[in-house]
Amino acid sequence: MMNGLATRENSAARAAPPYDCAVWTAELRPLNAPYRARLVVFPHSAAGPNTLLPLVAELPTWIQVIGVTLPGRERRFGEPPGTAVADVVAGVGDELARMDPAPTFLLGHSMGAALAFALAMRLPDSCAGLFLSGQLPERPPDAIDAAAGDAELAAFLHAGGNTAPELLADEEWRRHLIGLLRSDVDLCARASRISAAGLVHVPITAMGGAQDPHVHPELLGSWAARSTAPCATALFPGRHFYLLDPANLAAVADTVSTVIRTTPAFIVAMRRARP
Repeated sequence: MMNGLATRENSAARAAPPYDCAVWTAELRPLNAPYRARLVVFPHSAAGPNTLLPLVAELPTWIQVIGVTLPGRERRFGEPPGTAVADVVAGVGDELARMDPAPTFLLGHSMGAALAFALAMRLPDSCAGLFLSGQLPERPPDAIDAAAGDAELAAFLHAGGNTAPELLADEEWRRHLIGLLRSDVDLCARASRISAAGLVHVPITAMGGAQDPHVHPELLGSWAARSTAPCATALFPGRHFYLLDPANLAAVADTVSTVIRTTPAFIVAMRRARP
């Protein structure tokens, strides 16, 4: 996980697109043109996929974007937080299998990267590539623990700089966010045990902030040992939440779209689609 934090969950929930959706997945934006690829996004801990809407808006319209929502946030706000890696992988995998066929790529940030990797292991024939952001295969020894006290978890949320201060100042929201973070820290620890020893067979693009104090940029290349396919790294200015920085949105989106359209699985699919 590293520094997976909450965002303005209340406003994000109200802004959620009113699309018909399954339990785990939902389309994050309407498309007025046929799509040629699918990108499934997993947000960081204590957050929902709407957190990534600014980045989604920068992606070209030939990419369909599917967001993964865990219990306790956004449209699943009324559910108690906490789930198992196996439940996430099975639930998301089953819902993707019912969608129209398309070259499918997974993008996860922080905790979301560990979950995306676990899903890619389950979908060896359906995942065309991975974008793993702000995360390493192994959980670092200094990562925050799910057994930490409420004050430590609240301080962690505050220090990350991605949680609205007024939410932490509100007792009800503070209690909800701490519970959400605690359950996600545990989930990330479990998912990291999978990525630390697992192996996939698709290309990996490991992305990170050049000044990230939690995920040292020089270690991003360690993802190469976790795939039999090529692994590339992409660095951007900023810290752990570099991909939410308005100054980086266009560059991150361009990197993602460029990798997708040059991935062998996508090229083959486009050739087959030609009349």
